[in-house]
Amino acid sequence: MILVTGGTGRLGGQVVRALRERGHEVRALTRKPQAAQDGVNWIAGDLAKPEALADLCEGADAVIHVAGLTNTPDIAEFETANVTGTIAVIAAMRARGVKRLVFVSSLSAREPQLSAYGASKARAEQVVEASGLDWTTVRPPGVYGPRDIDYLDMFRTAKWGFVPLPPGGASSIIHADDLARLLVTLAASNAASTRKKTYEPDDGREGGDRRLGLRRVETVLTADC
Repeated sequence: MILVTGGTGRLGGQVVRALRERGHEVRALTRKPQAAQDGVNWIAGDLAKPEALADLCEGADAVIHVAGLTNTPDIAEFETANVTGTIAVIAAMRARGVKRLVFVSSLSAREPQLSAYGASKARAEQVVEASGLDWTTVRPPGVYGPRDIDYLDMFRTAKWGFVPLPPGGASSIIHADDLARLLVTLAASNAASTRKKTYEPDDGREGGDRRLGLRRVETVLTADC
């Protein structure tokens, strides 16, 4: 039984699907009623409702904490969603004896001084690392895929031969399916080598500056499982 926060979002939905494809039972939080899915138990509530989180964590083997806020005009909301929400998830896990946590952070946590979002993710990482849980943190770059609008304009301009890039001429993105596959592999793995580590996934291509390519992570973990 693996739990998912943010299971109705763009990435969370892909995580739920990847879990079911691998035969896991899934329990996921939702604010709104969801259509029935085989093997998925939807729990009404959100990160601000301790009783919902308690129900979510009952009898679970692992939690993939995807839920978070990436964009808001009120920067105080980053702290509430990304830091306070993570504290609440950890409290529920500890109360129900759930040890395994895969936390979805952000590559922006590398440089927290550059954005309120990155700063909130960096603080959430500190909370996770101090939790006493069996944690693994994943810092994805930009995520694109189904239901994505953040990168839609970039792909539209690429169709016409123009891609806007930051200074230095490089950008890092990952498809939601690939990231979901990695998160599920980490959550289901018994490999001690993944515990209390932070991964920055990439496609493993030469010239990337991430520490461990996505394909290599999956190969190592599949061998260990």
